[in-house]
Amino acid sequence: PAIVFDRCFMKLIIQEFEPQYTAAVIDLILAIQVDEFGVAICRDDQPDLLHIPDYYQASGGQFWLAFINEELVGCVSLKVFAHAQAALRKMFVAKSLRGNPDIKLAQQLYEILVAFAKDANYQEIWLDTPLVAHAAHKFYEKNGFEITANANVPENYKLPVGFEMKIYKKNI
Repeated sequence: PAIVFDRCFMKLIIQEFEPQYTAAVIDLILAIQVDEFGVAICRDDQPDLLHIPDYYQASGGQFWLAFINEELVGCVSLKVFAHAQAALRKMFVAKSLRGNPDIKLAQQLYEILVAFAKDANYQEIWLDTPLVAHAAHKFYEKNGFEITANANVPENYKLPVGFEMKIYKKNI
């Protein structure tokens, strides 16, 4: 694990996913999706969450977890879907830490993902995010992602069904 912040009794560790954290990941993601943003989605709609090693890690991607004082407070993943293309998925940060200028947790998670993607020689990162996630849109745009139309999405990129999304792409 990489300790990236250790100050004022707050110890942040970002590490690769391990199966014992499956329930905590599901709880974090569903709390944000359903309770905060009102997205009509459940665990069964996201079977990847029950099979993170097979879905993300075995394909050449990765799933990272962020802990503060041993509490899961964020996650992000990279899902490979073509030779040089990958998708940023499951980027979630606990509400209490969003916008914290000292920790910048979303930025740290994002930078770990991009470094991994560059090291693996991926050339494009794609992502989709719900229309209601305005702060996420600003974050992705600030980090160089450009909005693209559904017609431009690669054939093997899986868009969520039944949700209105903004789609972004970034060349790395």
